[in-house]
Amino acid sequence: PALFLIENTTAYKALEQLRESRQHLALVIDEFGGIQGILTMNDLIDTLIGDFVKQLHEKKEIIPRDDGSFLVDASLPLPEFVRYFGIETANDDSLSRIHTVGGLASHVGKIIPLTGYKFIWKTLSLEIVDMDGRRIDKILVKKIS
Repeated sequence: PALFLIENTTAYKALEQLRESRQHLALVIDEFGGIQGILTMNDLIDTLIGDFVKQLHEKKEIIPRDDGSFLVDASLPLPEFVRYFGIETANDDSLSRIHTVGGLASHVGKIIPLTGYKFIWKTLSLEIVDMDGRRIDKILVKKIS
């Protein structure tokens, strides 16, 4: 038998009812018993954990700009970043616990960085240009000659 949920059922309650019924979808009904739509387990996962899974699988980018600088996604893995810019890190044990370019900014400055924070690392000048709440989102990178 189909699982029916009232249209104002919370996401957590819907998840509980889907789990108890061992169903992967439910028909959503209004107060008159009319079907308003279908709710799937994927809908619930998206609602409850947002874009988290999608963000994990998004391609992290380094975008070259016309002025010779690069716009870098701060969640780019640090090994990919150092490979792209040809930075030698073999003798730098302090980087072993840093996973992203954003983490590098926090490590180098020993602070929680804010938009506009600039620092020099190896042969690069880096500037935080965008934050998403407390998370560093974008970093502008320039090669130092």
